[in-house]
Amino acid sequence: NAGLVKRAFYLRRERDVDTSLLVDTGDIFDVYEDKLLAREILEVYRELDYDAVAVGDQEFSNGIAELLANGEEYPLFSHNLTLCPDESRCIFFSNEPLVIEKSGFRIGLFALLDPEVFTLYPEEVKKQIKLASPQAAAENMLRKLEGVDLTLLLFHGSYEKAAELAENVEGIEVIIVGHEQRLIEAHKINDSILVSPGEEGNRLGILTLVLSPKGVIKYDNHFRLFRYEGDEDDAAVRRR
Repeated sequence: NAGLVKRAFYLRRERDVDTSLLVDTGDIFDVYEDKLLAREILEVYRELDYDAVAVGDQEFSNGIAELLANGEEYPLFSHNLTLCPDESRCIFFSNEPLVIEKSGFRIGLFALLDPEVFTLYPEEVKKQIKLASPQAAAENMLRKLEGVDLTLLLFHGSYEKAAELAENVEGIEVIIVGHEQRLIEAHKINDSILVSPGEEGNRLGILTLVLSPKGVIKYDNHFRLFRYEGDEDDAAVRRR
């Protein structure tokens, strides 16, 4: 969580909330159960005005019931995820895509989980998780987002699977990729811009878009790397 402490200091001072979208592709929790730590992390994300955080596989570390409770209280999303906490019921985690206005543009956002990230999970956990095909879910979300100025996908899975979506699904203009902790410079596959800020939350990816009514006409991407020595801590987050 050292990266979050540094990132918070930067974001509080440098971010313009009205003109920027702030998102995370998931795995913000520890891999081991720690409900108190998870709640403190989510409180920080809320304080920093994150618009959306995708559910990653590490968000399951505190159990299904806790994930559902967190989803009701914090901006956690996954649009192809259904959770079955017991044999009598299943709950769709996120029903509708988000539509967020920034700088007068309407941005349609949704989050997807790649089923392959759960390959090594215990069977007792996997039987409580149902994941729709990312491609089918993406196509469904895009139908609901007709008329927005920009479509953005938070994809928690491998770069290769994200690239497949860019190749096979028309209409996703930006795909931010997480899970593998690979640093990926922004580049285009078909009409989709793919990018990933790398490992351990130590970088903030800054993707600048120039939009017109016809879509993205120009983009620029750079990363802000936070160092353990040299970058300041956010005192409030450090106390948490």
